[in-house]
Amino acid sequence: MTIPISSGTTTTTTTTTIASAISTTDTSVRQPNVLLNKRKGVAIIRLNRPHKYNALTKQMYDSVITSLTDAATDQSIKLALITGTGSYYSAGNDLNIYEKSFKHFDGHMNHTVDNLIEKFRQFVIAFIDFPKPLIAAVNGPAIGVAATTLALVDCAVASDTAYFLTPFSSMGLSAEGCSSYTFPQIMGQSMAGQMLYFNHKMSATEALQSGLVSRVIPSAQFDEYIESWIFADRTGIVNTCYPQSMRASKQLVRSAAIRRVLHEVNRSECLILRDRFNSDECLEAIEKFFGRNKQK
Repeated sequence: MTIPISSGTTTTTTTTTIASAISTTDTSVRQPNVLLNKRKGVAIIRLNRPHKYNALTKQMYDSVITSLTDAATDQSIKLALITGTGSYYSAGNDLNIYEKSFKHFDGHMNHTVDNLIEKFRQFVIAFIDFPKPLIAAVNGPAIGVAATTLALVDCAVASDTAYFLTPFSSMGLSAEGCSSYTFPQIMGQSMAGQMLYFNHKMSATEALQSGLVSRVIPSAQFDEYIESWIFADRTGIVNTCYPQSMRASKQLVRSAAIRRVLHEVNRSECLILRDRFNSDECLEAIEKFFGRNKQK
């Protein structure tokens, strides 16, 4: 049975395997851009816009927030997993949301930017405050906020086809998703600098070496690995890990004090992002982006 829980999100209690949840959708049939599938105590959140490389729209932000909130409050859910449909995990923000918001607010730049920044801030908060184990199955490239929020999940595993890119300076923007705090903590100052300042395209192997992901799996085996790791009868997480035990350990790792730091970092980053969105550099970068797209 399929039950809509928010605009653009669908939840289902079928026994769909991870493999079919990750596989490319038949785009001839319109489906929600975010799907929430509940299976054996696992909430599988799937970014489902493969024809746009799972680039995030405002509706998708809302849907992911709603899905995480639903998984957090559903007593039957032990943990959550987020992944993508098709060849990409997510290409990050769909820049068309900037143009659409601008039109929605009748050309008022401040209203446009404030609305986008607040939506973005709430999206990051949903990752910071999720109380249960949260896994990212990075089936392909992760760009922008899709890469930065990986540092807020509890465990990320990646396909060998994945890469990680935070092209903030090429867009005239600045670090977001708490990456100004989490990236140096995870990978050290030098590599974080390459990522956050210099648009370094990090390979899956580099992500493993830096600690951003815990494992890299050959793409041909990725679906099978995730399925077995989580659901195998005798060895899968859902059958070997008690949910309250996992949650208690997460409360120690992601303590209230650490969450307060992350919330403050998120707030500070969003304030700077607001200024960057209004900067000449950002406006020039967005104009170049739309100009290139119109020429295609």
